[in-house]
Amino acid sequence: MARHYMWGVAGSAGILSLYFAILTLSNSLSHAVEELGVIGGWIALLTIGFGIQSGLFSFIREMIKERAGAKATASMAAAGGMGGSSDMGMTGTRSGTDSDRSSMWDEGSMPMMSSGTMNSGDAVIDLRPVRYHDGMMEVAFKANTHSVALENYNFTDHAELEFNGHTYRPVRSDRMRGHHNGGKMIFEVSERPEHFRIIIKGIPGPAERVYEW
Repeated sequence: MARHYMWGVAGSAGILSLYFAILTLSNSLSHAVEELGVIGGWIALLTIGFGIQSGLFSFIREMIKERAGAKATASMAAAGGMGGSSDMGMTGTRSGTDSDRSSMWDEGSMPMMSSGTMNSGDAVIDLRPVRYHDGMMEVAFKANTHSVALENYNFTDHAELEFNGHTYRPVRSDRMRGHHNGGKMIFEVSERPEHFRIIIKGIPGPAERVYEW
């Protein structure tokens, strides 16, 4: 909300600066000040009105982005539900044989798992393993929220891969900004995982998010 107020203040300051710039260039600064004393009421109304319009523009644009993100999240959650099962939005599982998983790795069709909601204080986080190559496992993520400052969190600090009795942290991850994000996190593992899970802790919402393939 503070950002919308800042847009309003910036809009008001901008229109007032434009007034002084035009009158100063066409005459002088003292003339601009004198004219302000004469038509100050009208300038004040114009400045306030433009500031309100700027704030409303910022607010409406943010609402449109959030609604678009919510629709995309709902579609992804539905797709994830068809590919696996979830336990109260916190745990996703996928059954199948080793050959099934190998085929999905080769085809890049590992299922997406989803956790969380768009409720206040929560975030929807979707994960999908997309590639294993030269000891590096890439996991795509999408994170959407209406209320959580996701820029304060990085998956290198909050995600763990459990595989073959070992635990791995991401060696790198794309940073998150704002309320709607997408990117990848990278794990360094010596062999391609077949049965594994990723656990996310410390991001507002479920205390522990478990994604299992």
